Amino acid sequence: MKKKIIAIAVVMVLAVGISIPLISNATQVTDKNEKWGQSLKKTYDEKKVADEQKYKTSLVGNYSANKVEGDEVSQVGKDILITDSELNQMSDFYVLQGKSRQEADKTAKEYAQEYNALYVEAVKNGFDATDEEVKTYVDSLKEELNKPENKEQLNSVLKGFGSEDEYWDYEYMVYQKQLPIQKYVKSLENDYNNAHQDEFTEEQLAQNWNTKLDSIKKKLVKEQQFKDVQKPVDIGQSFQE
Repeated sequence: MKKKIIAIAVVMVLAVGISIPLISNATQVTDKNEKWGQSLKKTYDEKKVADEQKYKTSLVGNYSANKVEGDEVSQVGKDILITDSELNQMSDFYVLQGKSRQEADKTAKEYAQEYNALYVEAVKNGFDATDEEVKTYVDSLKEELNKPENKEQLNSVLKGFGSEDEYWDYEYMVYQKQLPIQKYVKSLENDYNNAHQDEFTEEQLAQNWNTKLDSIKKKLVKEQQFKDVQKPVDIGQSFQE
């Protein structure tokens, strides 16, 4: 049964494209999932406000259609922006996992850089997601999360979020970026496994691939040359509409 339960932290997909469970202790699920829903709602509201602002979130892919205000940008890379709301949401997630706020902020920054660098590379290698693909994926996710074994967790997140319709709108925005990453990472993994399947056991192959993926992420982050943004002028003209 556990394998069929999808944790509500589906919006925090790791750079490898795998959902991470929000809470493992069932006695704490409702309270922490509700808090997580509140964090997601804050990000959703900030994204809605920013939709008509002047900086593109990315120079590549369909995700570039989203806009942000200059004072909402935390870091700028060569091809993509990382917003304050994105970092704050990720930090909230790690706090709910038990980290201190200082540890959570550090982990969130590292994760955000890897995640966004992977998105850029995914699109540059031809992996994007059409509106229809995103809609289909979110619809299937909605169906899965409404199953009896997942319904209680979903309801606690929705209570924190405040609106079911807006929650699924938010998930749509999330998977605009996540689906290309999932496709890209899966393609890399398949290529790696095909090239080395005769050399290692299945367990060794999985471990070696994780090590390889870590090196890929570090390389891509280095290529993006992320820098802190102190004021909008730091973002650069390439991200302006």
